[in-house]
Amino acid sequence: MSLRDQLKQDQKEMGRGSDFFKFAEGDNRIRVMAMPKVVASHFLGGKGVTCYGMTKGCPHDHDKIDTKWLTWVLHEGTLKLARLPWTVVDYLANLEANPEYSFTEYPMPYDIIVTAKGAGTMDVEYTPIAARQNTPVDEVYLNDLRSKKTPEEIVDEMKRKQAAADGNGAKLAPDAEANPGDIPF
Repeated sequence: MSLRDQLKQDQKEMGRGSDFFKFAEGDNRIRVMAMPKVVASHFLGGKGVTCYGMTKGCPHDHDKIDTKWLTWVLHEGTLKLARLPWTVVDYLANLEANPEYSFTEYPMPYDIIVTAKGAGTMDVEYTPIAARQNTPVDEVYLNDLRSKKTPEEIVDEMKRKQAAADGNGAKLAPDAEANPGDIPF
């Protein structure tokens, strides 16, 4: 397989490229379609590498780490992978616990609108708000979602690949449970 073919396959499997959701300046209406899964990254020489945990032998600097939550979102009629910041997932957790907005499964029963101020910069600020009413998700999108890997499967695969690249593949078995203590935030 050529590198180009591998990149195309990786794009399909990992949601890279145009299928990856990025917040635009202003209001962004999204439906969170799957339980978000934490993923941390180190930035080495301008390139992000997945952290698979200090206790699993990740050799990279854990003082400077970027933590996001990977999930599928529905945005403008397209299912996309998204890396949500703490502000948004904390808001989702608050909605889940609020009797007025509570939900117990994904996809969420309503959209959220996330206003991004300074999108594309290190100083971006996110302000999420729930939509006023529940709306069903079209079966086409649900079928598409069922054909995709879950955020947990994607993050686990990212961690295994990075551990193997660092020579620590044996420490991160394919079925190993992630330890929240491995990711400092």
